[in-house]
Amino acid sequence: MEVVMKLDAFLQEQGMSLKDFSAVSKVSMANLSRYRKKRRKPDLENMAKIRKATRYRVDVEDFLDD
Repeated sequence: MEVVMKLDAFLQEQGMSLKDFSAVSKVSMANLSRYRKKRRKPDLENMAKIRKATRYRVDVEDFLDD
């Protein structure tokens, strides 16, 4: 079973910049930055792209209010 993790932890583990992840996930850097800062929540399309790009290790819970 895969461990669900935060996007920041995933990027750090993979040694990946936000720019690199944006290219892989096809989600804009601006939107990813907003999601990381909890200024915006991803829509279903972008959440699906993020989940797929992280091999389902980052889930919707990462983007919900604490």
